[in-house]
Amino acid sequence: MSRFEDLHFPDAPRIAVEPPGPKTLALLGLQEKYESAAVLYPKSLPLAIDEGRGSTVKDVDGNLFLDLGACETSSVTLLVREVTRG
Repeated sequence: MSRFEDLHFPDAPRIAVEPPGPKTLALLGLQEKYESAAVLYPKSLPLAIDEGRGSTVKDVDGNLFLDLGACETSSVTLLVREVTRG
């Protein structure tokens, strides 16, 4: 694997299982059961991240996502518009 390939998942984005998948739901259930209410991250995103590489992340169900980080809403809107244009 070349150094550049180490920095991202080349076939991202890719949905292998409709999110949230079964493994993610199982982990989120455990999290709900054992975690306290004092958390510092958003709980509204139903993701169980397995691995991240650069601006791509893989969840425990094998889905690959682009991590847009703290992008401005207008940038995300533009990206979604272009991607869904086909």
